[in-house]
Amino acid sequence: MDIPCISRAVTCNRFEEIKIFLHFKDNGVEAKYGEPGYDKLFKIRPLLDKIRERFLLVPNEEHMAVHEQIIPTKARSSLKQYNPKKPHKWGYKVFILSGISGFSYDFDFYVGTIDPEPDYPDLGASSNVVVKLAKTIPQNLNHKLFFDNWFSSIRLLVYLTKIGILPIGTIRANRMPDLVFPKESEMKKIGRGTFMERVVCIDGVDVSVVCWYDNKLQIQFQLLLGVIHLVIYKDFVEK
Repeated sequence: MDIPCISRAVTCNRFEEIKIFLHFKDNGVEAKYGEPGYDKLFKIRPLLDKIRERFLLVPNEEHMAVHEQIIPTKARSSLKQYNPKKPHKWGYKVFILSGISGFSYDFDFYVGTIDPEPDYPDLGASSNVVVKLAKTIPQNLNHKLFFDNWFSSIRLLVYLTKIGILPIGTIRANRMPDLVFPKESEMKKIGRGTFMERVVCIDGVDVSVVCWYDNKLQIQFQLLLGVIHLVIYKDFVEK
């Protein structure tokens, strides 16, 4: 299990000794727990900032996505999260901006709260994650940004479109109160492959919302350039 170039340079005991005294930040200059501005990651924040700076030097791909990842750990930590849907259910939660190649261009550790970015709109906790990570994406260069229904909202879609980033993703039905789609039971009766598309104009942005039935009901939105129209699947019209 060892890596020879490391094991020949330093013993395990020596590494443990160095780790005990290794500090990246002066404890005396940071806010204490419970004080305004306290950062749970202040001890390693300089190291994280340096790593992030190196990531940001890599040019962005055209197709990118925001998602969450779990760094598995069994350590006792207030930062440890539980997500039963992940392969590793316990660990540190990190929000990632990655490309289609799998490379991570930016990241943000979850420390228990998600605050809006200064000088940026407050779109709600989950959408604020996308706003923060999208700051480093060049605007008006045809970049496409994907994310799932936990992050998505109509306000986020409009915001990204107006700054020149093209969003696409799934969305929860309760985040579109004025758009009415058939119930899952009705779509299931028609059969697999049934879909409905509706296009609406929100704050000057044309948005296409598609509802389709595969193994269960799915709803997806995307930016649509063109006139407002309504397309309904032929079988649904006949029904």
